[in-house]
Amino acid sequence: MGRAIRPNTIVVVEDEADLRSLAATLFEEAELRVQEFERADEAWNYMRSRPEEIAILFTDVNTPGDLDGFTLGQRCAEHWPWVRVIVTSGRQPPRRPDDAVTFLPKPWRPLDLLRAAEYRASDRA
Repeated sequence: MGRAIRPNTIVVVEDEADLRSLAATLFEEAELRVQEFERADEAWNYMRSRPEEIAILFTDVNTPGDLDGFTLGQRCAEHWPWVRVIVTSGRQPPRRPDDAVTFLPKPWRPLDLLRAAEYRASDRA
């Protein structure tokens, strides 16, 4: 019998390279695997190919391409309820996120991001 895969990958979606790198570094220091994407549609394709590995999605609302980060977060929450979804933006989201999505306003501090991830983790445990 195969053993269950424990989700341990953080997907970071941010078009600003410095912020993407900062978020990735914070999660890597917590000994989690990180996959970084500039575009939400690229992240969606990655996540669809291995949803059982994803623990957290951290995405900016405004990303280049056909899919925005808010929609990515909503899709993720609908398809994979175990994934913790954190959406960030310098503006209010285009619509109210559902209860499965945490909104983290920019500018966020590193501790705020880690707390949001921890909150989502304890919420889903």
